[in-house]
Amino acid sequence: MESKLHLSDKLSKITGIGSKKESVFSKHGIESIQDLILFFPRTYLDLSKKIKIAEIQDSEWITIVAEILRSSIIGNYRNKRRLVVELWDGTQIALAVFFHNIDFFVKKLISGKTFIISGKPSMFQKRWQFIHPEMEILEEGKGTPLHTGRIVPIYSLSEEMRLSGISSRFIRQAIANIYSTGCLIPDPFYEEISKKNNFLHISDAIQQLHFPEHFDAIQKAERTIAFYEFLAMNIRLEKHKEKRKANGKTRDYGRGLQASQAFIQSLPFPLTASQEKVISEIQQDLINNAPMLRLLEGDVGSGKTVVALAAMILVAESGYQAALLAPTEILARQHFKTFLQLYGDHFLSVTLLIGGHQQDKEKHKQDIQLGISKIIIGTHSLLEKDISFQELGLIVIDEQHRFGVEQRHTIINKGIHTDCLLMTATPIPRSLSLSLFGEMELSILNEKPINRPTVQTLLFSKAKSQGVFNSIHKYLGLGQQVFWIYPIIEESETIDLDSAMKGYENLRGEIFPDTKICLLHGRLSALEKESVMQSFLNGYCQILVSTTVIEVGVDIANASIIVIEHPERFGLAQLHQLRGRVGRGNSAAFCILLLPENLNPLTKIRLEEFAKSNDGFLIAEMDLRLRGPGDFFGTRQHGLPNFRKANIVTHGKELLLSKEIAQSMDIKNDRRFDNWLFFEKTLTPNQNIPGEMIH
Repeated sequence: MESKLHLSDKLSKITGIGSKKESVFSKHGIESIQDLILFFPRTYLDLSKKIKIAEIQDSEWITIVAEILRSSIIGNYRNKRRLVVELWDGTQIALAVFFHNIDFFVKKLISGKTFIISGKPSMFQKRWQFIHPEMEILEEGKGTPLHTGRIVPIYSLSEEMRLSGISSRFIRQAIANIYSTGCLIPDPFYEEISKKNNFLHISDAIQQLHFPEHFDAIQKAERTIAFYEFLAMNIRLEKHKEKRKANGKTRDYGRGLQASQAFIQSLPFPLTASQEKVISEIQQDLINNAPMLRLLEGDVGSGKTVVALAAMILVAESGYQAALLAPTEILARQHFKTFLQLYGDHFLSVTLLIGGHQQDKEKHKQDIQLGISKIIIGTHSLLEKDISFQELGLIVIDEQHRFGVEQRHTIINKGIHTDCLLMTATPIPRSLSLSLFGEMELSILNEKPINRPTVQTLLFSKAKSQGVFNSIHKYLGLGQQVFWIYPIIEESETIDLDSAMKGYENLRGEIFPDTKICLLHGRLSALEKESVMQSFLNGYCQILVSTTVIEVGVDIANASIIVIEHPERFGLAQLHQLRGRVGRGNSAAFCILLLPENLNPLTKIRLEEFAKSNDGFLIAEMDLRLRGPGDFFGTRQHGLPNFRKANIVTHGKELLLSKEIAQSMDIKNDRRFDNWLFFEKTLTPNQNIPGEMIH
């Protein structure tokens, strides 16, 4: 038995782990006893069902109990030296054959002893044989075998681990040695939370994952671990909320509330119920003492810009400055134009600040610094060091995922305790929102203005392309514009897809020779992209052939058709975003999915389901279930925590419960959190956690 071990001990305290193996473990983030206990199996082999040798029928993993009759070494070092062991279970003789570590097995596999053996049998010279099976001596009073005759855990191992002698068997033995000393992870919440919600004690859950009694026990253990991983995350997020709330602001926005309400009443269209609700939530945040940190999720065409303008007017009419940061010049100009159309600059000084050689840029900088400009709309130019504000009250970041954490941090720090509204046109499932943006307050726009047409989605096989081309000819004759989307830029030798460049040449030369067609893709410079989009926006270009770089949020009322080639290559949420590029005017709008021949039937069903719905949030949930959180709009770039067992798709109930419990806890004064070592690496220091990095 090992001497008493502690969670913080180095791995070298465990028998069999020397400095070399300890160094290899360390390279994989396993440095302490606790780290090794929390290194969970990737899968399991069920070796618990025992059969007789005479009952073997195929080459699946099986388990037998047999006595060793005799062992013999056959061959020499030049002629495939091997150890052959004869096994007898009362029905037939089978063989166990070993080609490696022969001297070790000769000492361990003693004739006359009974072993439990697991492996894949194969027929050789009319006898079943096992090549390097798992074998463990069966002795009375020794309990359940560790490596066979049970549900056996298999661990993820790197090549370096294997070369250094670290195997799944080695890890099982090391963890068993730890547990033999009574070294357990404490559960300070067991009586209060685990019992009440039918979770296991933390240590019992971990032990079941390493040495499960049955598969139901694994499932319950994973639920327990998932809950506590989510709880650790939500406790950290609640702590950041408390810290942010402690940073009180002294701005008085009372004067601007009346102006904001007057703006809403003057609009030439009625607000949706969700717009009214979200504006109310933002107004309440602004008049509170704590700085606002709110994420506004709005489906395509749901009216986020009007909501942002109402908030900016409230701040600016109170005497402070409000800035809107947009990812591109086209979006910035569009927001500027919308503001002037809906509110005008009669009462406020409104400034557009973009890159390049903009006229009066130096004057704009001075007006911003002196506080003359109250509403500032711009691109990355707002992040420049020489741009300073007199008193920045509110920053609105449009398409927030287009900006890095440091960029958001830079603009927010240009004010003191700045109120911040982040906006995204990507509907995000609630479970993913809680994981990515748990520190932020969430507002959702899930309705579209009544004057917005519904985009009709149609599926056509490539064999019917000519009919599609004929219909588009008619719409082009009526002055309409068309987006034509491809998933890649150039042809690939390994991917048989129509490329954007090849499609562009084909459309321009063969199908629509009398039509002005432009090409947009990610390899163009920023200025080239802006020029192409401006050409399409101005109506000079009738068909825009593009990859997915077309801007989210750009209003081109004249574009009524979007054709998407190879839609099976896109996620559903991405298809929905592309579909949102049309239907922004008063004309009927269409999204045409051109399907390749021999499309997988399940993929076709998925696309047919997509075509039936225009609800971005419903589609996002479907996409999350199909593709998982790791692929949903590149969540690795958005700070999705690196959980060990928790999965926001399969453990949604545990996530919501952990959020409720964390919010009900006395985060500020509960001392149990101070020494709660469990899952201290659930959120690593380098993770991109939006709220944590911002504040």
